[in-house]
Amino acid sequence: MKVDNWILWVPYDGTNWKPENKKKVEGSGVEVNAKTKWELTEGGVEIGGMFAFNETVQVEGVSETDPANGYQLAYTPKHRLNFFSKFNYKHYWVALNGNFTGERNGIDVRAERIHSYFLVDFNIGRRIQISQNNLSIEARVFNLFDVDYQNVNRYAMPGRNFLLSVIFLYKSN
Repeated sequence: MKVDNWILWVPYDGTNWKPENKKKVEGSGVEVNAKTKWELTEGGVEIGGMFAFNETVQVEGVSETDPANGYQLAYTPKHRLNFFSKFNYKHYWVALNGNFTGERNGIDVRAERIHSYFLVDFNIGRRIQISQNNLSIEARVFNLFDVDYQNVNRYAMPGRNFLLSVIFLYKSN
């Protein structure tokens, strides 16, 4: 794709962001998705994943001397990968998800690099049928291995964190 006047939002102080006009940007790449499922007597297994390679290069900035000309856009990874797996048995499930984000440029594309990272999430749950209604109880662990990572340079992201959810679905007649 070839885009004229690409607007890129960038941080400019501790809490505020501003739009930057990139006069010409060219993007190209490939994305591959795959998923499969096996049905078992009282459950099933589902696995899948996605890989993306995307080059998104600033061809022309607002000036001819823009130092970002010819470089991958800030905060835009060339490589992304994710996978998921889920196992169901009767009313129980267990799932594991992984996400890889490749190295990215920061605002100063020649000097600032944001490291790649790989995050793993885990969840386990149970569905309970109560008459015509359903109750789901699920526990999730995000960033299972407590990876120290950043999406934007110098902006901290959460370490390992947890979510417990209880959902009651009421069916009225």
